[in-house]
Amino acid sequence: MTDDRTAATEPARRGLMAKFERQVDPEGKLSPQERARRAESALKAHMARMSAAAAKARALRRSGLPDRSQVAEGQPLAGHRVLVIGGSEADVQTVRRQVRQAGGVPTRQLTVAVTDVVCLSGGDRDRRAGRIHLLDLPVLTAQQFAALVAGERPDQNGSPT
Repeated sequence: MTDDRTAATEPARRGLMAKFERQVDPEGKLSPQERARRAESALKAHMARMSAAAAKARALRRSGLPDRSQVAEGQPLAGHRVLVIGGSEADVQTVRRQVRQAGGVPTRQLTVAVTDVVCLSGGDRDRRAGRIHLLDLPVLTAQQFAALVAGERPDQNGSPT
């Protein structure tokens, strides 16, 4: 074992970079320079996602919201902070009320504490959509949200399972 941390972790760093090189160029058709450039970009994006996830976890711990393992019967959103985008003001208020009734906390701002997003009509044009995607937040349609608060578990297409 070496006292030089950089030398000790070199094989791991090479392996991680090789993983991203395979990811960006699975067929090996890119030039070595282009492959390295794309792998570096993929690594930076991966690190940004990890950083955002860690910040989100810290914010949830600080928020005092209950752990998801403590979800009570009839409280499918306990421990969740839910952002509602799109729709009319009346629709947004209705969904926010349903979030509270389901044990969640509705929010108007996109922060790292947000755990879920409900996207109503026109919500895909919201200026925060890019950041929502970057934070990899679950986005529910109105149909999926309705199934969730009704106690059903919606599938990816919004149909109750």
